[in-house]
Amino acid sequence: PAPEPALVPVVEPPKPEPKPKAKPTPKKVVQEVKPVDVPAPVQVEAATEPEPVEDDYAAENLPESFVEKYMDALAQVKYELSMARFQKNSFNPEHLKALIPEVLLPLLEDKSIFWKLQFIEHKEDYLYHHSIDVAILAGCIGEWMGCTPKRLESLMWGALLHDIGKTLVPLNIINKTGSLTAEEWNIAQLHAVRGYKYLRKNYDMPHEIHYCVLQHHERMDGSGYPLSLPGKKIDICGRIIAIADTYSAMTSLRSYGKRRTSYDAAATLQSEMFGKLDSQICLQFLGRLRQFFQGN
Repeated sequence: PAPEPALVPVVEPPKPEPKPKAKPTPKKVVQEVKPVDVPAPVQVEAATEPEPVEDDYAAENLPESFVEKYMDALAQVKYELSMARFQKNSFNPEHLKALIPEVLLPLLEDKSIFWKLQFIEHKEDYLYHHSIDVAILAGCIGEWMGCTPKRLESLMWGALLHDIGKTLVPLNIINKTGSLTAEEWNIAQLHAVRGYKYLRKNYDMPHEIHYCVLQHHERMDGSGYPLSLPGKKIDICGRIIAIADTYSAMTSLRSYGKRRTSYDAAATLQSEMFGKLDSQICLQFLGRLRQFFQGN
């Protein structure tokens, strides 16, 4: 008989694990948002350059006594420099010298003189305004440096005359509002030499005045004109006038170009005082200028 087959144990298949029940998704709670009033859009006009309100305000509020003295001095300077251009034999520099004790020296004691000079409008007769302003600024510097009264008078007299050579340059160049051509610029630069020669030939005056006229565009690094003198050969009066002339030109209201603020002008002087301008005089000037604006 055939043998009986071996018994194979029956293995039950594993039961599948029950799937975990999905957690119920929490309901989102929506907060009620209260309506917010949204302002209507603001209509903005096209941007325009702001008007120089501070200039207008300051000019209108300059003390009448100062304006009167300044304008009287301006009329005298204008008359004399006009004589130098049109009737040279009638020009008398002594009349300008007389302005120093009568008008200019008292202004050096005015603690707000920087502010007042800044806001006197120079759009017309710029040459004459500039001559007065440079004389006052140079006088302040000279006084701070301890100049003797005689030397201070010569310095301020020279400052009044520092641009007299411009009366010997054609008006179409002096009054041009646009950029000068190379030829016109070369002619304009002659004003320093022409003014120096004119005064030295026709008038007996201290040598400091000649230096003010001849050297106020010279620079310490030799980059100036008309002689490209190095610093050691530039007279102290020429160095002082160079600083006063630069500051006045930058901060004056003129018919061409924009007036720069005193802060911008001070920054320019600071950048040029180690090379182009006398650093010691510049430091003296900037220090006093800083004291003035901190106090005002």
